[in-house]
Amino acid sequence: MAPARILCVLLLAGLLQSASIAGPPIPINSIQRTEPVSFEKEILPVLRKNCLACHSASERQGGLILENPTAILKGGDSGPAAIAGQGADSLLLKMASHQAEPVMPPEGNDVAAANLSSLHLGLMKLWIDQGAGGSARIDSLSPKTMNSLPGTLNTVQAAALTQDGQFVAFSRGQHLLLNHVPSGQQVAMLRVSASDQMSESAHRDLVQSLSFNADGDMLASGGFREVRIWRRPADVRRLNSQLPSISTAAAIGEDRQWMAIAGTDHAIRLFRISDGSAGPVF
Repeated sequence: MAPARILCVLLLAGLLQSASIAGPPIPINSIQRTEPVSFEKEILPVLRKNCLACHSASERQGGLILENPTAILKGGDSGPAAIAGQGADSLLLKMASHQAEPVMPPEGNDVAAANLSSLHLGLMKLWIDQGAGGSARIDSLSPKTMNSLPGTLNTVQAAALTQDGQFVAFSRGQHLLLNHVPSGQQVAMLRVSASDQMSESAHRDLVQSLSFNADGDMLASGGFREVRIWRRPADVRRLNSQLPSISTAAAIGEDRQWMAIAGTDHAIRLFRISDGSAGPVF
């Protein structure tokens, strides 16, 4: 076979192999508008649906994070993902439009990520051409759908989930609530008796630590110099010993006999659940 013919065959084989991997390029819409493209409202939702499962702060595949403009401009192992003002030359756009290998998202990926549409690619190009600016709220950086807990004026200080994933306990200020996870419905607001002058609260101060036991039928809650143990359905017990500091973490042993409390004084104390008496300090 003549050398020129061999070269043509090799070139054709290379082109066919490339086409089988990348497929035809995806057209990029030309969008004409003067209004700035919003990263948070127009770009991030697309990335969250098709990219963040592999390129978030927790995954970082290829060293690339696509959760905010700063991380995108920084890029990953292959260099900057975007070049401000140069959308057509940006690696993110080239890979997403199947103009460069490896194409993104990969075919047959295990998170069901789909190719970006021509409209989304056009918005991304325009956003980069406009300088790739903007920001993203911390609560919008997850590829999973998150449902907000019922809103109140108090922030959530602590939360604990049962091992079976059915119930979540969380605190809002002095209040302690229990929700059913699958339905999102509130099951109970845990509170002490009126005789303790706290009929509407679980603690006298902020509830700052929570922990379920392995079976999920006992809950320990800690606040300022105070720990309470809640049993289903509504039995509550207060430790006899006063804590010298604010409790920051709590854990109940599998035998339900002992509970460990960590405090801001850098000590861990053991308490016997049956009578609330204090044990060793570490």
